[in-house]
Amino acid sequence: MAKTPKPGSRITLSITKAPTRPDDVDTLRRLMRMNPRAQAALQRAQLNRERTTESHQRGGRQWAVRHRTGKLVHPTVGATWTLAYRPQIAPDLAAVSEFISIKS
Repeated sequence: MAKTPKPGSRITLSITKAPTRPDDVDTLRRLMRMNPRAQAALQRAQLNRERTTESHQRGGRQWAVRHRTGKLVHPTVGATWTLAYRPQIAPDLAAVSEFISIKS
């Protein structure tokens, strides 16, 4: 990133090269989940899991069977998303800079 955007400004990220390490995939997933559309989908999925949580007796108490979250974002080449820039994500952007392109 040659020029640092102002905090709160919208930036568009695109994946230009497939990540090779699992850590890079996780970082890209974390950045992709910051997209408002992805956050809304994750919120809907969370509410659905809360409504459909099953419970049963275990040790004389109610035990909730919690379901794992779904992987709603997939870091593939060509994926594009927009998010608000915050200084806290600068290390993540620097770590995956070889796999993404950033536009203000």
